[in-house]
Amino acid sequence: MKIYTAKVYHTNTKTSSITNKPHHSAKTQTQTFAKLHFINLILKQIAKRGCQIVNFLLQYVKFESSSRQTFHVKPLARTATKTIPTPLEAPLTKRTHQIKVISYEGSSYRTDFWEGQGREFENRTERKAIRRLLPKTGDVIIEIGAGFGRLADLYQDYDQIILLDYSLSLLMEAQKTFGADPKYKFIAANVYNLPLANNLVDTAVMIRVAHHLESPDDALDEIHRILRSNGVFIMEFANKRNAKAIARYLLQKQKWSPFTPEPYEFVPLNFDFHPKWMRQALARHNFRTEKELSISNFRLNILKKHISPETLARIDNAIAGPGALLKLSPSILTKNIAVKPKAEATGMFICPKCKGTDLEFQEDAVICSHCGESWPIISGIVDFRYPRPETIEAHEKH
Repeated sequence: MKIYTAKVYHTNTKTSSITNKPHHSAKTQTQTFAKLHFINLILKQIAKRGCQIVNFLLQYVKFESSSRQTFHVKPLARTATKTIPTPLEAPLTKRTHQIKVISYEGSSYRTDFWEGQGREFENRTERKAIRRLLPKTGDVIIEIGAGFGRLADLYQDYDQIILLDYSLSLLMEAQKTFGADPKYKFIAANVYNLPLANNLVDTAVMIRVAHHLESPDDALDEIHRILRSNGVFIMEFANKRNAKAIARYLLQKQKWSPFTPEPYEFVPLNFDFHPKWMRQALARHNFRTEKELSISNFRLNILKKHISPETLARIDNAIAGPGALLKLSPSILTKNIAVKPKAEATGMFICPKCKGTDLEFQEDAVICSHCGESWPIISGIVDFRYPRPETIEAHEKH
């Protein structure tokens, strides 16, 4: 990183190198020296404050890099072969391989990451930001990656609420809280094979999921399919070009550049996305981005220790709109509109295997009349995961 210093040139008794005009009086010379001295003091203060900011960022970078948590989640490979953008540092190219998904099945995500883990600020600021973008009412809303239902109470004014996740165990936790309300439906499914009819959903919400998407294009294609014309898609994604990453890169603490557009996979199946890249991906799948918020700007222990979560969340949301112009926060929340012709949905669910719409709901399973596939109902949760987890595991062994 280059540091530029300003040189102050002193005038002589005959001419001023600044004005390049004849020098008239000692008073004028004294005033000129005073101005130069004042400018010099300002430049020194700027340099001093700049060093303090760099040191502060270094502390932030060290803290953040040492505080990353790892969970017992299992990457699973899909059996279908897809062509997807390469999520590496190299220029965006194409490669063919199996799309992987992450399973939080049996994990302690709720207690190990959220409850009692000092993330009350993150929870509050996300909830406030979502409320700003979320349509107040509607017929059908789905949260993709709903987990244990952390945000599910935000959707109470919708007629039907679908909580969808790949993990049965997390959905069972959500069911304990919301299962008594008949408007809630709990679905285990893969975001790349959503078991929902075309044009069904008014609003789709996906928070803290995009960073696990190895193939965002396939996921966005499915989400666009299930949304109605002018349906709303609220999505959060991890920002590759955040302030911490920029500071680390400029200070040579990391090799990858936060300025290049391609996604960066910092650990397996954990991706950061450049805001421009994500906006273009949304546009490719006929989403019009209507609003962006730059959130979680104060994700720093030193601040969370001395300022209440509610106060931090309020300040964070106050600057979320203007901050979206620079997009330096670790998370970006977007409101996107599905651009498509108007059409009515036929039913609610489809078979994720054959896309058939003729499904028979029995006491312990859903049967597809077209392909004969049976989808089990486990403790009130319909397991529409396709490919089947056991099929994937058998495939991996071979």
